[in-house]
Amino acid sequence: MVSEGIGERLRRERLRLVMNQSDMAKAAGVTKKTQGLYEKGVRFPDARYLATVAEVGVDVYYVLTGNRMVTAPPKPANELLNEVIAEIENIDDVIEVDVVPEDGAIPHLPSDFAKSLIDKIRVLAQADECDDLKKRLMFAKLAGNDSDVVAAKFVTVPLHDVQGSCGDGSVIHSEQIVDYLAFKREWISRVATDPKRLALIEAAGDSMMPTIHSGDLLLIDLCVTRVEQDAIYAINVEGMLYIKRIQKRLDGTVIVKSDNPAYEEQRFNASEAEALRIVGRVIWMGKRV
Repeated sequence: MVSEGIGERLRRERLRLVMNQSDMAKAAGVTKKTQGLYEKGVRFPDARYLATVAEVGVDVYYVLTGNRMVTAPPKPANELLNEVIAEIENIDDVIEVDVVPEDGAIPHLPSDFAKSLIDKIRVLAQADECDDLKKRLMFAKLAGNDSDVVAAKFVTVPLHDVQGSCGDGSVIHSEQIVDYLAFKREWISRVATDPKRLALIEAAGDSMMPTIHSGDLLLIDLCVTRVEQDAIYAINVEGMLYIKRIQKRLDGTVIVKSDNPAYEEQRFNASEAEALRIVGRVIWMGKRV
């Protein structure tokens, strides 16, 4: 059996304190991405970080050595259970709605709320003092799968550490998941091919303005790997990820164009079009205000 490392012990301390990654990152003065890298063991926290999280209750001695110096009392399981039940019962109060001209109102859960709820449920799954054994087993099952935590009504889609360029191209550095966003399953079933084959990325550049702005979130249907209709697609060209509008003519010619008239369109004949690597089709945009 492989012993757990610093990253795993740090994650356990965060869950013990009933904090999500955003909460811990904010308390420590780092980004959520950095917090995630610490917990995965990709990077190691420095002394400043450890000193800061110690102030919010993290047992730093345990994180570094695996042995507890002090045992901080966790929040009582019954109290935490009541919080989770209340949040689920009032989930409609926190749903956000984006309005898209083609699809109307699209409800989804804020990512911070969803992750916080998931973390609380994971803590409950490990609690020995839960009164109802059946309820504890239910929470344990839910904690094993993020997509089931919020409810059967929602699909959680991962946000990848990748930018889709609406300009001169963005190199695909990695596909590390940095966050999640929850969408109503009913809406996803109408617009996507497979709820399990979806990804969120961030747009960069101005070539798709005014339709897409830099910083907008793009929901990509990864099942679509061919130009099936005139739409906006994510395409990979020699390791560069582009977001472009693609039109297909009856003779097989494909036109790759930007919504910004300052950028020239490109034409590919039928044989050249076969070499285009379609990553997926953009089916939703979340805009910053």
